[in-house]
Amino acid sequence: MSNDPVFRLLLLTGVIVAFVAIVSGVAGVFSADRVPVRQLPVQHTVVHVETASSTIVTASDSANAPVSPSVSAQSMPKKPAEVTTVAAPAPAPTPAAKPATQQSPEAPSNPELAYFSIDSLQRDAVVNIYCSDGDNVPISSGSGVIVDPRGIILTNAHVATDFLFTEWPNPSLRNCVVRTGSPAYPMYRASLLFIPDAFVRTNVSTLFVPDDVGYVYGKDDYALLVITGRTNPAAQLPDPFPYMRLSVAPQLPKNSPAYIIGYPAGLLGGITTLRDLYMITSPAIVRSVKSFLNNGQADVLSFNGTIAGQHGASGGAIIESDLRMAGMPTFFDSNQGTTTADATLNAITVRYIDGAIKDETGLSLGEYIARPDPISLSKQFMSQYGSVYQTLYAHAWKDHLGIILPGVTY
Repeated sequence: MSNDPVFRLLLLTGVIVAFVAIVSGVAGVFSADRVPVRQLPVQHTVVHVETASSTIVTASDSANAPVSPSVSAQSMPKKPAEVTTVAAPAPAPTPAAKPATQQSPEAPSNPELAYFSIDSLQRDAVVNIYCSDGDNVPISSGSGVIVDPRGIILTNAHVATDFLFTEWPNPSLRNCVVRTGSPAYPMYRASLLFIPDAFVRTNVSTLFVPDDVGYVYGKDDYALLVITGRTNPAAQLPDPFPYMRLSVAPQLPKNSPAYIIGYPAGLLGGITTLRDLYMITSPAIVRSVKSFLNNGQADVLSFNGTIAGQHGASGGAIIESDLRMAGMPTFFDSNQGTTTADATLNAITVRYIDGAIKDETGLSLGEYIARPDPISLSKQFMSQYGSVYQTLYAHAWKDHLGIILPGVTY
């Protein structure tokens, strides 16, 4: 990110085209080599590159891959997220973090990379979320995880925000598809099932605040989408969808092995992201556990640099040894250095999401997902909240940038 840490503007002419760049907000903009903003993910010496027919396992020196200017200069916050390390018997605080009072268990001090394996059941549940503007200019690419056999996707709010604008105004500002496979291929349409009210209001209020003052990275940064149809209207939806089970266990201890799966695109150009984006599966080690409120809760898992954690992997999966999803890549520490090996990926935990959505809706994550007829529930959510959130963004763009969107009442 630049001094405006929320989004990048495409250098295009015309009020509507300029507006399309600005509206990206949380989900971000990429032209050529740029991918979502306030979206953050990272890397290892062994990387699994998924292909349509096989898995290629390669030794890589990508741990020292240079961070592209769009990541180091424009995409990173000026300060680390305001989270506090949950102390283990031998605490290892991350930058600007203070040890919490609650102790947490710790895995062996010299861990090996993941000693368990994953299969196609986990990989098939991970999707790419790709959005363009009305002129098919690429806007954002992120990841998501199908967590219900009816096609409900868990992702980051900063990835899902674009879905507020897929049917608004007229013509709509966004065209978003859910892509699957390796390379990613457009398969599904989706709609917004839930996004936290606190995330939208905090994001809008801090869009134009320098240095992200008032914005806590990772907090409330989760959302749910539901697949509504195929990109080919004549094709049938899977029944059931492949999906990943969720883990709300207390936490993955420090030094625990895990896998990171997603569609990283931070080192790729826009054309490559469109045509040749591959899923990456990378082993990683939990380096610290953090709390947003200094209460000892395991809200954030931190990992040292892995190739799977570049921009674009936000909304992907952190998989623990029982093959459940334990967390979701969400943001980097600010002092990531010049290579991906220097970066620290922070993933919000499913346990945190479970508590946060219950605080807002009265339902646990599992209960919210399990409700009948999710497509109808998505329509109800957008009917109740969509225009409210769209108006918040529209007023922010008008007040700070002087942009008035045709057809919108102010």
